[in-house]
Amino acid sequence: MIEAKVLVASAEPALTKQIVSSLIEQGHVVSTTKSLPDLLGELERTRFDAVVVDDQVIDDDQFGIDDVFEKDPSIMGILILPEGSSDERVVENLRAGWTEVLVQPLSQAGVLSHLAQALMRSLRIRETIRLGTLAPLTAISEDFLLRMDLDALLDFIVKTAQSEARCDRVSLMLVEGDQLRIRAAVGLPAELLGNWQGKVGVGIAGYTAATGEAVIINRGEEAPRFVEHLKNDRIKSAVSLPMKVKGRVLGVLNITNFAGSERFFDSDVQLLSLLAGQAAVAIQNANLYNSLQTSYLHTIVSLANALEARDNYLSGHSTAVMKYAVKIAQKMKLPEKDIDDIRNASTLHDIGKIGIRDAILLKPGRLDDSEWVIVQQHPEMGSKIIAPVRHLSRCMPLILHHHERWDGNGYPAGLKGEEIPLGSRIIAVADTFDAMTSTRPYREAFEMQQAVTEIKRVAGKQLDPKAVDAFLEVLAEEEQDAPEI
Repeated sequence: MIEAKVLVASAEPALTKQIVSSLIEQGHVVSTTKSLPDLLGELERTRFDAVVVDDQVIDDDQFGIDDVFEKDPSIMGILILPEGSSDERVVENLRAGWTEVLVQPLSQAGVLSHLAQALMRSLRIRETIRLGTLAPLTAISEDFLLRMDLDALLDFIVKTAQSEARCDRVSLMLVEGDQLRIRAAVGLPAELLGNWQGKVGVGIAGYTAATGEAVIINRGEEAPRFVEHLKNDRIKSAVSLPMKVKGRVLGVLNITNFAGSERFFDSDVQLLSLLAGQAAVAIQNANLYNSLQTSYLHTIVSLANALEARDNYLSGHSTAVMKYAVKIAQKMKLPEKDIDDIRNASTLHDIGKIGIRDAILLKPGRLDDSEWVIVQQHPEMGSKIIAPVRHLSRCMPLILHHHERWDGNGYPAGLKGEEIPLGSRIIAVADTFDAMTSTRPYREAFEMQQAVTEIKRVAGKQLDPKAVDAFLEVLAEEEQDAPEI
């Protein structure tokens, strides 16, 4: 027999004594009450495994098993009916949600047997609740650690909430100043995403954001302040949950039309609040991480600017390479995500040169073999410098391999043809062109046509021929769009 904490509610001293004696004899911890207000008050103050309620203290118009469940969703209720109660009444109460229904007179063995069943069911349901709640929270934590992507995290949170609540709609709003903006949703019209804005303190979600209090809306039971905001007749029930960390509300999780029920109960809110709380922590961590990443990225960009400031010949080089690399990528109709990676990688493609001493980097003549070996290390140095920036992880191979050659004679890995990342091949074309059209300590800049001729000559040898073709189209369009003098 499992030791349990049991609350007995009965106004009959003889019945109370019989039940309490049976329970204490088996080692259970027992508390007693004589009225409904006392019972509900005890449930507010203390957690119990089960309640044993004498039907004689129940007013059907004011009390039901739902009142017990609202205090504790995992508690089990045993109802005791008076002698002579019909089987129909027993079935009716079981259907109403009572775990067990006993009819007087009671035997000690009967009370203990039914209580044992109730407690086992209580433990099973409590474990189901624990696993069902903790599983999505663990998944959110794992997903957050793997991706560190705020938008992906928010999308994951709303889908997890919909799965757990089995509801029609979920929306996640973040607080931005005194505004609320929908950042992720399921079941909402697409036009609302990114366009809808609310105000903190206004409406249901605004109230939750301003007060940090959950709001439960059940059709027909609305608080007067919220009636005007329930314009959609399809909404039968809704809950608005604050996502807060250390008292600060970061956003609001809105859940509409709880499946399997016409209404939300406090117990539903308790479970979903755990999800909202864990989501808030994940969002806070993502924001802090992104802030750290942004600061680090700014530092890297500053280093890149410092690099160009060291060498007058490199001034504006990264910007020029980035401009042409992006245009080539667009001409080749690459996905926007890939174009963003190329934009970032081309801006930082020479960042590794920050580790090369001035005597080599600023040497006015051609480099000797030992110096050239040092310069060839800059792609690897650059990829290591940006490695701590998680959202630049896709840029690392682009920077590492931007000096590979189509014929396999490049560095650092000697990759050949399409073994070279496409972004690296594109950056190589833009880098080669800007290098030829810029003055260097050991030579003058090429004329435009001379550079174009050279680019064509090395296509298929040094450079990807398809990337070269796209670049030549870009140049032709620029020449066509250039104003006449």
